[in-house]
Amino acid sequence: MSPRRNGTRMAVPTPTRGGSTRTSAAERPRDAADTTRSDATRLLTAAEVAERWQVRTKQVYALVNRGELPCIRIGRYRRFRLEAIEAWECEQEAAPNVG
Repeated sequence: MSPRRNGTRMAVPTPTRGGSTRTSAAERPRDAADTTRSDATRLLTAAEVAERWQVRTKQVYALVNRGELPCIRIGRYRRFRLEAIEAWECEQEAAPNVG
């Protein structure tokens, strides 16, 4: 019988021939190659965009509210296409600094 934690069954490595153990795909950490969605179509949260730019999420939402930053509305949530964020960044680099 497998060990239990908080009433749920914990994953236990399965022994194989030769004494090594293996784990199922669900138990292994995922790497970038395992993603099913390509980077170009990946949706980011406001927190992920803010972390990318090293600003607060409040600044990301302010850009959205002013209509300066494109986003996808999913109910009450806002998501950002990585491709659109990268294009917006390029536009900002090309724009003259006024101020």
